[in-house]
Amino acid sequence: MSNKYIIPLPTTKPIKEEYLKRIGERYDRWTIIALSRRQKRCGVEYLCKCDCGTTRAVSYTHLRAHETDQYL
Repeated sequence: MSNKYIIPLPTTKPIKEEYLKRIGERYDRWTIIALSRRQKRCGVEYLCKCDCGTTRAVSYTHLRAHETDQYL
């Protein structure tokens, strides 16, 4: 993946390669399209696109646990 899918994060810490490798993965109806931001408690948040066309920021913890809803 090229860097055009990365949204600049307001942090001085380097971005872990594992976060970038998840771009393009699918979880239920959601496809990860970009890295959105880091969160203190939930790790990272990704910009995801739903099968219906909705684009939202969703935490990776919720994606992995299948705790997302189409209308978050």
